Amino acid sequence: MRKNLILSLVFLICVYGFIGCASDVSNEDKSFADNSSSDTPDKKLDNDNPLDSTTKGLDELEGVWMETEYETYDTGTTDVRVKWYNTLNDSIMFGEFFTLEENDNGTWKIVSKETNINYGFNAIGYGLSSNDARWHTYHLIPYTDGLSSGEYRISAAFRRETLDGNDYGPGNYPEYQIYGYFTVGDKMIKRDLSVLDDTKTEYLNDEYNFAIYLPKDWEGLTVSRSQETGDKDLDELFNKIDEEFLVVNIRHPKWTKEEPYQDISIAIFRANEWNENVSDAVEGDFDLLPLNIPGGGYEYVLRSNPTAYKSSLKGYSEVMEIIGDDHFNSLVHEY
Repeated sequence: MRKNLILSLVFLICVYGFIGCASDVSNEDKSFADNSSSDTPDKKLDNDNPLDSTTKGLDELEGVWMETEYETYDTGTTDVRVKWYNTLNDSIMFGEFFTLEENDNGTWKIVSKETNINYGFNAIGYGLSSNDARWHTYHLIPYTDGLSSGEYRISAAFRRETLDGNDYGPGNYPEYQIYGYFTVGDKMIKRDLSVLDDTKTEYLNDEYNFAIYLPKDWEGLTVSRSQETGDKDLDELFNKIDEEFLVVNIRHPKWTKEEPYQDISIAIFRANEWNENVSDAVEGDFDLLPLNIPGGGYEYVLRSNPTAYKSSLKGYSEVMEIIGDDHFNSLVHEY
């Protein structure tokens, strides 16, 4: 009896300590982590430094910054998409945790709301390599049911993983603060975002929540959709997972019927159907599934469509370089 009482007290202390993190409910469903390989830079943060604890008042670091997609958002907004920039010669990693702050006569105060819901963050790390940028969406629901007019900022932390290419080692990563400033008013005003590399163009897909950097000559690209991968067996497998799966093809503007260019081809599934059906569809053999693509938010699961990639097509080598060696690399970002 005494042992059970002690265990109960320990459990309650842990729970209240977690709730005290003023955290977000990240509905990012990891239940479709299907044991198939993925070379994305996203990973679990080590337990020594999860970046999902209370704000520590860290210093900022020159060369790393954040810009919100809009300078001004409509009143009532509950989502703010930002772009992280890393111009260091080293990699960094940030987590899900953030706080929302409002400028109150020159003093930044954390925004909060009355709620009975215990919000929490996933201990997920998002990697950002040297001289790269990536999108990330902050869902403000833990702090507000809709913002009123005013000046706000997203306050987050990140850790520097290397110094001049040398890894600090687990538990030794220095942490820094970062802020994304924006206002809320009567009219949405889009921000003129920084461009790190003017030789590239960026394709953003707002519907399925992913982004990809492409060479400048991809400007004018087209996007097509179908419910066929090009392989009957793969179509049958995908239909077992989600009868409404789609294949999205990002097509180079030089593509013609006479001289087809290599597409970037992505299969998209509804997350609910994926989670319910994927295990039965592959009968436990997750190696049957194509490689994962970061993105999709909470609503969709993205996978490569391997049958679309043919070495005989014009531009094949370029596309392989863009997406990586038979897999999507850090140039394809979720947000």
